[in-house]
Amino acid sequence: MASRLPPKLLAFYRETDYAVKGPKGRFVLRVGTASKELAALLKSSRHACAAFITASNPLGEPTSAGLNAKALAALKADLEAADCPVLPGFGEGRQGWAGEESLLVLGLEREAAKRLARKYGQNALLWAARDAVPELILLR
Repeated sequence: MASRLPPKLLAFYRETDYAVKGPKGRFVLRVGTASKELAALLKSSRHACAAFITASNPLGEPTSAGLNAKALAALKADLEAADCPVLPGFGEGRQGWAGEESLLVLGLEREAAKRLARKYGQNALLWAARDAVPELILLR
């Protein structure tokens, strides 16, 4: 299925730095680029996969800081209820976009990550298997 998202938005998602505050310091995930830090984190935590997800700015539309904070709190509560370990993250476009708070979720399987991202109205998410190569998963 082809994405209905505008090509400019798709390019923007691919050119974003997905920063994670890991236990050994900050590291950045990039679409299609293996991350030695993520690989080490998956190995040390004994997880086979991870998802980088947000609840901010549903459908890519700018939303108030207050609504984004409430949505992120709800996402965190969902992940806590599912007993998923999370690390704070921040997605920031390399072309000057202000970015948004996000989470790196360890052990969140691909289909579960897609369901959760859809619940929060997201266009896309990053997901990586044990190879630690983040894949951009489009939801629209």
